[in-house]
Amino acid sequence: MDKLSNMIDRFLLTRTWYVIQWLFIMTVAFDLIFYSYGFWTKLFYLAGLAAGFSNIKEWHKKHIYSVKRKH
Repeated sequence: MDKLSNMIDRFLLTRTWYVIQWLFIMTVAFDLIFYSYGFWTKLFYLAGLAAGFSNIKEWHKKHIYSVKRKH
């Protein structure tokens, strides 16, 4: 039982959990904004947003790393 709780604690600290929370919040926001749209349309928009968000974060990390390396 203790091993299981350790695994759960470790999972809650991972990036996956943050992505799940972020997607949940975004889904709720989309439901409030685009309540007349269909489910698949919202899912498509959310997937695009999530992909764009992760790409921006990766680019930002690489940019910071290259700036640090130059100095």
